[in-house]
Amino acid sequence: MVAGMTFAMRMTTALTLSLSLAACVASPVERAGDFEACRAVLDAQNQAWNAGDLEAFVAGYGGEPVFASADGVRVGMGELLARYQQRYPDRAAMGSLTFGELQFDDLGDDHVLVQGTWQLEREVGPIGGRYVLVMREIDGDWKVVLDYTTSDPAIGKPASEVPTADASPAPANIGDAS
Repeated sequence: MVAGMTFAMRMTTALTLSLSLAACVASPVERAGDFEACRAVLDAQNQAWNAGDLEAFVAGYGGEPVFASADGVRVGMGELLARYQQRYPDRAAMGSLTFGELQFDDLGDDHVLVQGTWQLEREVGPIGGRYVLVMREIDGDWKVVLDYTTSDPAIGKPASEVPTADASPAPANIGDAS
């Protein structure tokens, strides 16, 4: 801080700056509208998937989206669409998509973090997982710009079919004389 400022003056200046910055952040009401707009994008993607329209599903992404999963990282709309077309070549492979456990968090004026689960009901058996998305407002529309998706055997399967962790006892502390 500036030399010669008293502690009270420094604290007042810091508080004023903090309140000024807080006033620049969107209000909870404004963010609720953004969250609803993001939810609408996910709903449209869900409808497109269940209609078998991968191109409309991928239209929910924007810019040069990054998609990361256990099988690698894809960058750009072309790579993303190609990945979906390869993994889900027909309606049977696509199944019926459901999103769940959605949570929206504020990342700033034009970014929202979305966490949730996905589940596909298919004739060959259900699969599911979790995802974390970063959505960004681009030219007035909310789009997914980052998608990290994982598989999770606990999602989409009955509890009796979910693998459980090894129940072996915890290792003893090093140096125990037992």
